[in-house]
Amino acid sequence: MDSTNSIRSLPPRARAVVLRLMLMALYPNSPRAVAGLPDQPGMPGFDPPEGPKRKNQRGFAHVLVLAMLAAIAIAGALVATPACAGTWRLDLNMASYHTEAWARRTLNQRNPGVGLAWQANRTWAIAGGAYWNSYRRETVYALVEWTPLHIGKVGRWHIAAGLAGGLVSGYRTDEVSMEPLAGGALIRIITPAGAALNLVGVPNQDANHTGFIGVQLSFPLQ
Repeated sequence: MDSTNSIRSLPPRARAVVLRLMLMALYPNSPRAVAGLPDQPGMPGFDPPEGPKRKNQRGFAHVLVLAMLAAIAIAGALVATPACAGTWRLDLNMASYHTEAWARRTLNQRNPGVGLAWQANRTWAIAGGAYWNSYRRETVYALVEWTPLHIGKVGRWHIAAGLAGGLVSGYRTDEVSMEPLAGGALIRIITPAGAALNLVGVPNQDANHTGFIGVQLSFPLQ
């Protein structure tokens, strides 16, 4: 009797356990395998072993984003004159809430990370950093933040709202169709001391491309 027939001869519950263990052994990083769901190309959460081409693409994305981060740092240093001092922020990436039920079951919603942002004025900021993404991979990001809408006054509780967009690494095109480009709505709830809760919202593209709300804590460094 071969191994396939041996598995088929098991009771249904035992067979399900064996199949789950096989999936976890073959694809240890796959959230569908951890959840006991069948891995199929094109299914959300399918994460097959990377070939050399994919590794090179991911490496290029990292280099591209790191180059943009370096440009951000240089630009911030050049324009940080007394006439245009701006302020630096420490951004702590915390978590995400996915809008699709399958994503809440299978994807990672704890996304620790750290970044820096330079706030040029009330409307414009540039930000960069790294975090552990929803597909359990490292992501490096570089973004421009535009917040033209303001509710309240500086020095009191107030809200800044607008858009954020730029480059990210660590995703595949079947997960983020425009990668390495990324963007979404941005809302910052700012305390009188300058600390803030940042909310980044990205809408659903379709049933297989989930939207999410990302959560950051932000603290002034000056």
